[in-house]
Amino acid sequence: WVVTYGDMMSLMLCLFILIASMSETKKSDKFMEVLEPLRTAFGYDPTIGPVPIENLSQNLMLQQLMEVVLPQYRQNKGDSDEIGLRASQVRVSDVREGTQIEIGGRIAFERFSATLAPEAENLLAQLAARIAGHNTVLKVTGHATDEPLPSDSPYNDAWGLSQARARAAGDALERYAIRPERLRLVAAGPYAPLEAHAYDEDTRAANRRVEIVVTE
Repeated sequence: WVVTYGDMMSLMLCLFILIASMSETKKSDKFMEVLEPLRTAFGYDPTIGPVPIENLSQNLMLQQLMEVVLPQYRQNKGDSDEIGLRASQVRVSDVREGTQIEIGGRIAFERFSATLAPEAENLLAQLAARIAGHNTVLKVTGHATDEPLPSDSPYNDAWGLSQARARAAGDALERYAIRPERLRLVAAGPYAPLEAHAYDEDTRAANRRVEIVVTE
């Protein structure tokens, strides 16, 4: 590689010397004296005329490369050829949800119950007073444990219990002057626990909760 590098540097040095020499050629006769040996060295044939380029687009090669490299997307990238539920097109859109702020901490419940404790009522009242009058959206998510419900439970499963907890918190916020159109009630069931391995009452209590997220 040293020999190849030295040969390349020598050729570049000769090229720069040639350029510098031609730049010093001010008179036309001296320039022609330098030009003729160069033409002969590069095999110049005076019988060959110039290539007509009047109708040759300067960007033709660039356009061809762009067509090969860049895929051609349709104008509506979300459209699909499959038949949807109510139309012949299925659309996929990117939705910016906004800034999420968890306010007020977790609201706990008694075991197998969807009744708000007095402390939870007080917490929701403080939360409503803080965000009343704004146009933010409140996502109220109810959670439950994976314990089997008692036989006299009014709920069929953990999904129903978590939904009832979210409903209880949402109803309380409405009582404290939060408009219902701002609320989004979500049931997470037992599938988003804070304590994944909850085997006793203390750890399971953390999973009986409602979380409220304020979204712009």
